[in-house]
Amino acid sequence: MAIIPLRQPIIQRRESILKAIEEFDSLGRERFLERYGFGHAQSYFLVHGGKRYDSKAIVGVAYGYENPSHGPLKSHEFSGGFSTVKKCLEDLGFEVQDDTPRAPRVDPSEMPPLYHRESILKAIEEFDSLGRERFLERYGFGHAQSYFLVHGGKKYDSKAIVGVAYG
Repeated sequence: MAIIPLRQPIIQRRESILKAIEEFDSLGRERFLERYGFGHAQSYFLVHGGKRYDSKAIVGVAYGYENPSHGPLKSHEFSGGFSTVKKCLEDLGFEVQDDTPRAPRVDPSEMPPLYHRESILKAIEEFDSLGRERFLERYGFGHAQSYFLVHGGKKYDSKAIVGVAYG
């Protein structure tokens, strides 16, 4: 399996994106995503002709139109997001809508006290004792996708560690 870095746009022709959109419309969202092994977009949606499209799936399929000898990219072969798929589509003149949930504004006087090192270290100790899977299951957290806490050369699921330390 090769990972294709998306530091720069991987699609050079707008027509490749338009072909993927046409196929998406022809098959319908669910069949298109299922055919190519993509899930529903979480944050970034291509907006074209008054419709919204799962941006990573469109780029992955468009890659296949542009590179027929390779075929479409699988979801695990590249990274979606702001600096990759969004940039690629915008560089080709498409509109991308960001549906990333935003944290509500909070009055600083209503914020909890800053995290205390001891609470974090206690949660890390329990994480190490139970192991990752049991720790996450015990407290109802999923696997971290983006943010990790690094301590002692090990990576920890930051949301779970903080949640347990201050939950």
